Amino acid sequence: MLTHWGKQNRFSPIGMDIGRRGVRLVQLMRRPSETGRNAPGQWQLFRTCNWDWLVGTEQNTTGNASDSNPLTAVLGDKSGSRELARRIKRLWRQNEFRGKELVVGLSGPEVQLHALELPIQHDANADDNLRQAAHWEIERLMSLPQGEVETDFWLLPTSKTTYAARKPRDGSGQNLPGQPTAIGVAARKTLVSGIWKICESAGLRCRCLDANLCAISRLGAWVRSLPMLDEQESDAGESEASESEAASEIWGLLDLGYTQTRLAICVASLPVLVRSFDTGGRRWIERITESLELSVSAAEIHLRDHGIQPPSRNRTDDRGRGVRHDGSVTPSAQLGSIIRNILGEELELLCGEIERSYRYALQCYPGHRVSELILVGGAAEMPDLDEYLKSRLGIEVHTIADRLERTVAARRGGGKAPFTLTTSGHYPLGALACAIGLAIPPSL
Repeated sequence: MLTHWGKQNRFSPIGMDIGRRGVRLVQLMRRPSETGRNAPGQWQLFRTCNWDWLVGTEQNTTGNASDSNPLTAVLGDKSGSRELARRIKRLWRQNEFRGKELVVGLSGPEVQLHALELPIQHDANADDNLRQAAHWEIERLMSLPQGEVETDFWLLPTSKTTYAARKPRDGSGQNLPGQPTAIGVAARKTLVSGIWKICESAGLRCRCLDANLCAISRLGAWVRSLPMLDEQESDAGESEASESEAASEIWGLLDLGYTQTRLAICVASLPVLVRSFDTGGRRWIERITESLELSVSAAEIHLRDHGIQPPSRNRTDDRGRGVRHDGSVTPSAQLGSIIRNILGEELELLCGEIERSYRYALQCYPGHRVSELILVGGAAEMPDLDEYLKSRLGIEVHTIADRLERTVAARRGGGKAPFTLTTSGHYPLGALACAIGLAIPPSL
C-alpha cells in the first residue's frame, strides 16, 4: 500500500510524461477521510491533460525507433524550448493544477538502463564507493559519450543464487561473474539541465527526473497490492498470507508505446529486468497501411477499433474453412483476423522475447513463480491483444484498466483501498499510466 504524505499535502506533485506522441500531465488529490480527522484519506485523480506534439512526427510512419524524439529536437532549439515552456505553463493554468512541483519521466533512448554487477557490501560507509562503482560500470556499458551523463541506480532483490554465484572460489578475493545485482540509469547532462530550465521558464519546479519504466512499475505494484473484490472480506491472517505470496511472485509490465515496446519484469515492486523492442504502434500502423493500401489515419482507426481477433479456442483453424462458412462471423472479427495475420510475425517475435525474459527471471529467482503480465501504454487497449498474449504466453494478461476493475479501488468513493482511479473518459488509463506513476507520492 502507499504511504501517505503529511496532512498538509493534499495534492501530489504533477507527473509529466514526455512521450513520442505528446506530453501527459496528471495530478492526484487526497480526499478527506471518512473515518476520522487525523486518518489519511483516499488518493484519486484530480487533473489529467494530454497535449499532442505539434512537430508532426505522429503523422510520419517511416523510419525506425531510433528517430529523434520531439523533445530532443525542442531542447536543441532555443525558440522551441521557450515555446514548450510557454505551452506547459498554459496547460498548468488552463487545467488548474495545484502546486508547482513536477516529476518528469523519460524513456529510451533518452534514458538508458543497464544491468550491473556491483560488489554489494552491507556497510553504510560503502555507499559512496558503491555509487562511484555504479557510475563507472554504467559509463562502460552505455552508448552515450563518457563524462557527459548523469547516472543513478537501484539495487535488485537478493535471491538464493545471488551470493552463491558471486562467492569467490579461487581465494583471490575477487567476485566471479554472476547475475546482476543492480540496474543503472544514464541520461545526458544536457537533457537533464534542459528539462530543468524548461520547467523553470514555465514557472514550475522540477522535483526530479525518473525513468518511465520505474514510474509504471510503481503503479503496477500499487494495483497488485490492492485486495481483489472477492477477497475484501478476508481476515488479517489471509491478508498477510496473500502479501507473502505476492512477494514471491514474478510479474511483468508491457509498455506498448508508439515507437518502442518496453518490458519490465518485476519482483515485489522492483524491476529486475528491463528490455526494449523496436516495435510498437507506428510500426504496426505502417504494416497495415502497406498491406491494405490504406491511409495512415485509416489504418490507425482500424487497429484501434478492431484490434486482433485471436484464434478460437473452441475449434481448430481448419474447421469451417471455406468462403461459404464465414457468414456467421462479424465483419469486425473478420477484419481483426486480417490484422492479426498482418502482424502475426511481429507479435510472435515479441511473445518469444517476453517468454525468454520470464524464464531468465525464474533462473535468477528460484522458488518464485510467474504471476501475470499487465499492459500499459497507448496501444494497451487494442481489442483482443490481451487475449492473444494470454493464449501465446500461457499466463494471465490484463490491461491496467481491467486489472484495476478487479480490485476494491474500482468502487468509487469507498472501500478499503487508499486510492481510486476514475477518469473522465477523455483519456484511457493505459495512456495515462506513466504520468500516474510519476505522480504517486513517495513512501516516507
